[in-house]
Amino acid sequence: MEKKKIMIVGLEIIVICAVMLVIVLAQKRKQNLIKLDIGDTKEATENQNYWKMGVHNMAKGDDGYYYLQDSGEGMLLKKFDGKTVTVVCTKDGCTHETDDCDARFTADYLKKTLYYYNGHIFMIRVEDSMAKLVQINNDGSERKDVADLVKNHGDATLSLVFNDNCVYVYDNTGTLGMDKDNTNIIRKVDLATGEASDVFTHESKNSAIINAKSYGNKLLFEEFQWSVDKRSLKMTMEHQLNYYDYDSGKTKELSKRNISDYYINMESGKLYFFEVGKGLYVQNLNGKKVKCLYKADDTIQTATLSYDGQYIYMSNDGFKSTTKVSETTDKKILVVDKKGSLVNTLDVSNMDTVYFGDENYLFGMKSGKLVYMEKSSIADNSQWKTAE
Repeated sequence: MEKKKIMIVGLEIIVICAVMLVIVLAQKRKQNLIKLDIGDTKEATENQNYWKMGVHNMAKGDDGYYYLQDSGEGMLLKKFDGKTVTVVCTKDGCTHETDDCDARFTADYLKKTLYYYNGHIFMIRVEDSMAKLVQINNDGSERKDVADLVKNHGDATLSLVFNDNCVYVYDNTGTLGMDKDNTNIIRKVDLATGEASDVFTHESKNSAIINAKSYGNKLLFEEFQWSVDKRSLKMTMEHQLNYYDYDSGKTKELSKRNISDYYINMESGKLYFFEVGKGLYVQNLNGKKVKCLYKADDTIQTATLSYDGQYIYMSNDGFKSTTKVSETTDKKILVVDKKGSLVNTLDVSNMDTVYFGDENYLFGMKSGKLVYMEKSSIADNSQWKTAE
């Protein structure tokens, strides 16, 4: 009898433990779900979230694609309209070889900082250790300083996000891998008045802010920590996805997942994200129905993402491992459809830089020249063409 009681009690304990485990796992799954209300989406097309964040040497204008090309000690601004390349200069007979050319930018202008907003080109130049935002007419005919941004010593590490006639600036390199403390800052600057305020600050080691993108009434961004043990060469990378609410002025953590990059389909209300070491996921913004579309494998363990309305683009950025810094692989872009089926794998290891582009083109720089691929044929006849 006593033995029977012990067995019953034992079974009850097992059942209770099983129920508790189910509850814990269910709560964990719930915590891992992402719920986000992005409100009004009127500026969705202005933000150009499809470019590879942190590598912004290209921007889409009203009638073409602007890009910067190294030229002597400076840079030359050019435009590709889908057929031909032109130098963005209005001066008759200009050789584009002297500093008075509309399209020539001297060494005080930062690379990787070319943007287009409200009909104007924007770049950054540095004067007396201050980064200044420069507004340029879309034909190159006039440029003017519109605001002081942050202290800078000529490092091309600043990224910008535009929203509601304001610009949000942050350093996308910080103290990554330097074993130093860092204050991650996002600074808001009013384009009309130049008034500046810090909307986000956080003390962190070996860290930087990356992948800031504007969707509706939210500015999403990641705090990224990256470090390497000098003896073992073991690498650690951790991402924390947050958002800043333009309306309330408050910042909140959005997910505890280790998300390397993300993209929101504004029309369908779906969030695509890549979790380090796990794969590509899709989830409704209402916090329901998360699904793995593509599992991480030997080709891709971490990814930067883009989406063009038809396909999702995942770049492995040359990482073979997310824990061993010495293990690298060929840089590839995996193209998958919205169901997660692999459409194409593009080897881009011979490119200087690759830009995901909009719904029309994938871009790259090869041997200093602009190349492009038409996305309409990316599934069956993908070919790089030289634009110039």
